[in-house]
Amino acid sequence: MTHNIHVPLEITLQILEADIPPGRPNRILDVSEPSMQQLLTWTKHCIYFDSASRLRRFLQCLGAEEDGASPSTLPKTMRLCDVSAVYLGLGMEEIQTVETNATIRDLLITLGGSVRRLIVDLPYRRIAQEHTIDPHIDTLFSRGLRALTNLEELTTLGGLPSLEFWRDGYDIGQTWPKLRRVAGFKMNLAEEALWSNVARDRTIEHLVITMPYVLRRNRWNIKRAIGGKEWNNEQGGDSTNARPLKVVIAQHEYTAPMLDTQDENLYDPEGFIDLSRFEIPVIAKRVDWLCKDWLVRSAKDDTLWG
Repeated sequence: MTHNIHVPLEITLQILEADIPPGRPNRILDVSEPSMQQLLTWTKHCIYFDSASRLRRFLQCLGAEEDGASPSTLPKTMRLCDVSAVYLGLGMEEIQTVETNATIRDLLITLGGSVRRLIVDLPYRRIAQEHTIDPHIDTLFSRGLRALTNLEELTTLGGLPSLEFWRDGYDIGQTWPKLRRVAGFKMNLAEEALWSNVARDRTIEHLVITMPYVLRRNRWNIKRAIGGKEWNNEQGGDSTNARPLKVVIAQHEYTAPMLDTQDENLYDPEGFIDLSRFEIPVIAKRVDWLCKDWLVRSAKDDTLWG
């Protein structure tokens, strides 16, 4: 008769740690990688959602856990509903259905306050270029996002009003009162609502804008938009919102200059705003795909914030 060998938990954890690729401890790993496939043999669950079926299965596991019917024999070191980081990377066909977006809503509501990091790598923008997106989809997504009351870090490609924190009238603090780091893709630097939303939210300390553009202008002075207006009482702003704020503009290396740095010391005499530019090396013709891939990959690897 064959008996299963019992391996002490400490040794098991060391084996798992050895299987994880080198990198930062808070990165989110792609489940399609060979090393992660090996890790998946140790567990049935992963917070890397790249398909609707995986999303539904995870939600079912959450329901089973709440009912006390989970078949897992793993040590109860952490409940599934306590995961702190989520990556959403479903394909175009899957996210066009109301059913899938309702599942995303249910997932986010169920996880709720446990989520600290959220990466939304969903191609809603590409869909909007070809089709009209059902407004009900944004309503569903918005309800899910509002459940993440302890969210601290958000990376989004936009495409839905609820995912575009740079829109006019978007109250970041009301949606995520603890948000500290936020990153977006293809934003108009000349959109005053962007700087108003970020400057007036006192918890945001780090903003990354990847592949921005300037509409109807040649250049844009970020320090003037924030320090010269939003933090200036004489211009209708609120000086009490002034705080250390790091802004990173990430562009491909052949992008024409679009930042106006004139009179920066005048608009930011205290030096609160740390403005920097990062050049993304061009190794392919599709620079938009290249920049988007850099943003998502850096967010997953936990290297986006320096």
